[in-house]
Amino acid sequence: MTLRITAVLLSLFAALPAQEARTQATITPDQRMQDHIQRVLDAATAEDQEAALDVLSANAGAQHERLVRELFFFSEAADSTREGMLLGVVLDRLRIPPAHVIAALVPLLETDDPARRAEVGGVLAEYEDLSIDRGANFDAYRPLLERELPVGLVRHLYATDADAALLTLMRARMHDRAEVRALLQAQHVIAELRWQLRFGFLARADLPQEASPAVLDALGFLAGHEAWWVRLGAARLAEDQPALAAAAQLERLATDEHRLVREVASRAKVRLR
Repeated sequence: MTLRITAVLLSLFAALPAQEARTQATITPDQRMQDHIQRVLDAATAEDQEAALDVLSANAGAQHERLVRELFFFSEAADSTREGMLLGVVLDRLRIPPAHVIAALVPLLETDDPARRAEVGGVLAEYEDLSIDRGANFDAYRPLLERELPVGLVRHLYATDADAALLTLMRARMHDRAEVRALLQAQHVIAELRWQLRFGFLARADLPQEASPAVLDALGFLAGHEAWWVRLGAARLAEDQPALAAAAQLERLATDEHRLVREVASRAKVRLR
């Protein structure tokens, strides 16, 4: 019974045309793949479900990229809790490695749609070990960040935890000891400022007058750095703390050569109005 069902489903997939590489802008759900995902959910018996899972596994892509994205689309369009949970269930049942999930979903962060970015971020959060006390752990992204700097991913990291984002990017992209030490010092000062604000040792109303000279120097260092992802740290802090806009050189960052720095700095300028 199971073998017969599997053979039928595999024959259906055999008729599908080969998928060409597509950019995020053209990545859309494959309806036939979506139908087969639905079969996992609708399976009447454990055998039927295993057969449907076998078909999905056989057509998952070299590193599960096709299946992971189709599961995400299925979850994104879910109308019920069962449908929404299916992504996690299939990832677990097929033992898809976290690295494959991340590699498949990161390209979807390139969208201009904030709702989709939030949906993708919700899935990726499972691999970020976010803690209220110690922030996020972005180590899972290190191999990818060492090869390239996807703008959508960098945006996501800074939106999730700006301090952890800067540290992760530094570890992935910087190799000169002097540069690392200088950036570590600046990051430590900024992280301390955020800690003071969070726990009430410093009030927003006290800024910028009560900000230490070290904070102002650190912000200037970030804002003037040659790496765009470091300048982004200054823009992000200005967005969170508009009173520090001048120290973060916000006006200049709003015309930065990198579009993500301009994007965040422009949002920060709106908050000043």
